[in-house]
Amino acid sequence: MASPSSTWAGRTHASQALDDYRRTVAGHARVVVASMTAAGHTISDPRDAGVLNMAGIDASLPMVVGGFIRS
Repeated sequence: MASPSSTWAGRTHASQALDDYRRTVAGHARVVVASMTAAGHTISDPRDAGVLNMAGIDASLPMVVGGFIRS
């Protein structure tokens, strides 16, 4: 599991909440985590193929996210 970051608040880490959601609601759910800067950590599990971690935002973001969702 990824280490806690400044975006983690509450009792359940985001990666655990995603695992729970996949088990109970939608097994193939995907998540996009887009941050403004690379800070060396993420709120998701970096080994999870169903999570796209992006640092920096530009005009290509919608195309990249669309491709990730369709794959």
